[in-house]
Amino acid sequence: MAKNKKKTLVPKSTLVIRLIAGGYLIYLAYELFMGLRAKTPDGAPMGVSIGAAVIFAICGLILVFFSGRDFLKGNFQGGIMDVSEGEEK
Repeated sequence: MAKNKKKTLVPKSTLVIRLIAGGYLIYLAYELFMGLRAKTPDGAPMGVSIGAAVIFAICGLILVFFSGRDFLKGNFQGGIMDVSEGEEK
């Protein structure tokens, strides 16, 4: 009755795509913060821009941190942390 609660490993390409997406979210947050300096009347209100930039930055940092950690540790299909069921005991 013991269930095997082993986390399934994602492919290496998925980790790379997550790293790129996280980097892009960080870039968008940076651009939103830099856009606040422009004194143009058009665009979103300052509160909305700040809120979106903070959310983008947090999500981007989370994606980059966890995907980068798994990538560096080899925690993906075919990586160093990939142990097939036949090798477990």
